[in-house]
Amino acid sequence: MSDWQSLLTDLDNKTGMNDTRYLDALNHAQAWFNLQGWRLLIVEGPDAETFLQGQLTCDLAHSVKQKIVAGAHCNPKGRMLSSFDLIKMAENTFALRLHASIAESALAALKKYIVFSKASIRLEEQYQLIGFYSGAEGLHALEMMLPEPGNFSEAAGHYLLRHSAQQWELWVPTNAQAKPTVFEGMLPLPEDQWTLLNIRAGKAELRADTAEQFLPQELNFQLIGAVSFKKGCYTGQEIIARLHYKGQLKKHLYRVNFNHESEPAYLQDISLQGEDGNTKNVGSLACFAPSAANTFDALVLCQDSAHLSENVTLDGNKLQWAPLPYAIPG
Repeated sequence: MSDWQSLLTDLDNKTGMNDTRYLDALNHAQAWFNLQGWRLLIVEGPDAETFLQGQLTCDLAHSVKQKIVAGAHCNPKGRMLSSFDLIKMAENTFALRLHASIAESALAALKKYIVFSKASIRLEEQYQLIGFYSGAEGLHALEMMLPEPGNFSEAAGHYLLRHSAQQWELWVPTNAQAKPTVFEGMLPLPEDQWTLLNIRAGKAELRADTAEQFLPQELNFQLIGAVSFKKGCYTGQEIIARLHYKGQLKKHLYRVNFNHESEPAYLQDISLQGEDGNTKNVGSLACFAPSAANTFDALVLCQDSAHLSENVTLDGNKLQWAPLPYAIPG
């Protein structure tokens, strides 16, 4: 039998047979994603957890066992250098899954602080990352324990992460024996539809274009368990904590959809037209993904006072406000 890398290469060559490129057009079918746009950053060694606790916004001490932990690494000014989902792969070994466009810079940023720790850090080259949009019944062919949402399971070096009822992620050694039956009845979708799932979950991922542009609270990281205000010091913690305790945050991340004839740009301004006919900037585009032809779902950092207004636009296109799976305070 072929290995996972060979199998996915073969399947990718057949994607022209797909009926759709959009998640919303699946008509209840299941789908898979070849997640080549994401990488694994591995930190391991006796001091790995202590090192990460002093760098990351999330708390590893009480929440890592079989849990998926979202978090960020920030610069001293509290601006996010990288964002990730993290799991504890083994004793003293942690994996941060992040977007490939920031992988090298994230590695370099953490390397600056690891030199005095009994730990090492590297980008992992020997794992294949695969996403699934499926109920649990579609994953039984993996012959792994199927975890509850927010958790992961491991078997023979394979890691299965479950982000929600239907969003799964599989990390497999590239040379491991593949299980082609898991793809039966599933349609391949492009990576941007995986991003669409994250947007609808209210999770904004950093890209190279958005690195060092946002504080964690501006991307609602405090609302998805990705920021700890109790664990003690970490890089950027003073500014992040001050914003939290003084309650000065007047803008949040909101989900929208809009029409646009071409792909928009990260950090593009969103505007509010006032009753006097003048417009003002009220936020920016944090992340986006197509949901249909010339239609996009997005997460925008927007002033709370402009949220739900019918006159907020991007390039003259009105934004339609959409729900998030969590509540915005206030």
